[in-house]
Amino acid sequence: MVSKNLSKFIKSLKIKKYRQETQCFLVEGTKSVQELAGSAFEIKHLLVTPAYRAHFEKHFPTQAILEATPAQLSSLGQLQQNDSALAVVQMY
Repeated sequence: MVSKNLSKFIKSLKIKKYRQETQCFLVEGTKSVQELAGSAFEIKHLLVTPAYRAHFEKHFPTQAILEATPAQLSSLGQLQQNDSALAVVQMY
């Protein structure tokens, strides 16, 4: 379940000013989020569909994973059709 505050925070990251202020950015899509698992970036929030979670949860053992519907992911992110995953990542 995605809270209103988290939803508002994620939507604010579409604007450069807020990305710089919070030192966070968005990563969207199945492959891009999978590549984060092996990187040094810190994932602050990870929103996934139940299907994505079932297949790739083992790659993200330490993160708190929130489930969301594909419609929620599409409305929160910038991709028109994001049907799997969205991550909020801390900049270096």
